[in-house]
Amino acid sequence: MMSKCALCGDKIEIVQEVETINPETFRRATMHHWCLVTALDELSGQRASDPVNYSNRLDEYNARLAASE
Repeated sequence: MMSKCALCGDKIEIVQEVETINPETFRRATMHHWCLVTALDELSGQRASDPVNYSNRLDEYNARLAASE
């Protein structure tokens, strides 16, 4: 099965993909594992949309990921 990575747009195969919340949109999506890791690294340096409850965007992402499970 072929699909496109939500982050880079390249085609990916089942073996190379991860289905989880897209760090850019907070919506469920399929992406390359390395694209996800890179995006998560970038989130740690970004301000959270709600700085009262989250220390950075990665903290916010992890909270939303935990809530979706």
